[in-house]
Amino acid sequence: MQKYTLLRDQFLNEKDKTIHKINNHDIQKLGEQIENLNQEKINAEEKKKYVLWFLVLILCGLFSIIFLYVKKQSTYKKMFNALIEKIDRLESQENLNKNNVSKQIVIDDDKVTEVLNGLARLEQQEYFLKPECNLTSIAKKVKTNTTYLTKIIHTHKQKKFNEYITDLRIRYALQRLKNDKKFRNFSVKSIAAEVGYKSDDAFAKHFKAKTGLNPSYYIKNIKKNYNKNNFN
Repeated sequence: MQKYTLLRDQFLNEKDKTIHKINNHDIQKLGEQIENLNQEKINAEEKKKYVLWFLVLILCGLFSIIFLYVKKQSTYKKMFNALIEKIDRLESQENLNKNNVSKQIVIDDDKVTEVLNGLARLEQQEYFLKPECNLTSIAKKVKTNTTYLTKIIHTHKQKKFNEYITDLRIRYALQRLKNDKKFRNFSVKSIAAEVGYKSDDAFAKHFKAKTGLNPSYYIKNIKKNYNKNNFN
């Protein structure tokens, strides 16, 4: 009987130890799970913060782009309106000059007078629109040499020769695009060829340098004004 009691007590003691170990293992495992869940929660919150900041940065970037775009378009619109006013003034001045019946330029130096009058005739004939228009060809037409022609243009036009021709071409393009509905429907490449340029890139470059606007923008807004105001 005593042996039975001893064995039973030993069994119960071992049982308690085993149960205690199992409980400790389960508790430890549960603790690890809770810790992992807490870490996942922290990571999720950190990730959420990063995502939120990322979205904020994207929104700020989008607002900045929109703001700059609107500001740029507003600037272009002001430039376009100023350009139209300038063209109107030029056309009024040209009409006034036409009414004064081809007044010849008179300067003390007869040769200078002859060259300037020759340039005026070539402008009226729109020779500057021809692709072959260059310093040499114009010098021949006004019966002088290239050095003397360059000097006269610089002195009396306050321009270099290339700038002089570019100004004439771009002014012609601006006026014709404003007043000629069919011309507005030409491609930029065709318009460039019409005004003497061999490439549309060169035309677009000079057009923007003189006006601050791309040809496509100018044409687009001229068309809007045409539809809106129904001129032409």
